[in-house]
Amino acid sequence: MKKILGIIILTFLWGGLGYSVETNPDKALKALKEGGKIVLIRHAFAPGIEGNKDLKKEEGGNIKDCSTQRNLLQEGKEQSARMGEFFSTNDIKIEKVLSSPVCRCWETAKYAGWKYKIDKRLTSNIKNKAKVEKLATKYKGDGNLLLITHMNLIKKFYPWFKVDSGEIVVADKDLNFIGSIEISYEFTY
Repeated sequence: MKKILGIIILTFLWGGLGYSVETNPDKALKALKEGGKIVLIRHAFAPGIEGNKDLKKEEGGNIKDCSTQRNLLQEGKEQSARMGEFFSTNDIKIEKVLSSPVCRCWETAKYAGWKYKIDKRLTSNIKNKAKVEKLATKYKGDGNLLLITHMNLIKKFYPWFKVDSGEIVVADKDLNFIGSIEISYEFTY
């Protein structure tokens, strides 16, 4: 009985499996302003709806061809621009921006107005977790290191966290979760 009660309480606290209890946006913003943080950003809004889906390799999918991928919708481009404005308005120092080679990720950086470099370690391949951990722990910059990536990779670090499109996840150099900030988008199906 105690075990069942414990499960019920945990489920209530988490708001259901896969959801975070506390995102701490104020704490995240403070940390961003301090600098020297690892910032995992899920690409902006690019839903897998009819006419906007990733093609599998055997269907002609190609990581270098955006026409074979799920791409940012107009709402995602606008969300990316708001993300860039958020960093600028809050005087958040960016040391470097690295992006997954998948188009929706580097387009997020592009529409945010950031200079970026492509980094294959940021694809959604779950085997990349150790590579990203190594990248983070070796980071020595004073500004923030922005890593634009995918939900699957972010969830490998924070399996309890439901990261939304365009969400900014702030961590220390050991990838300990500090908080997150949502950049809104509007879309109705």
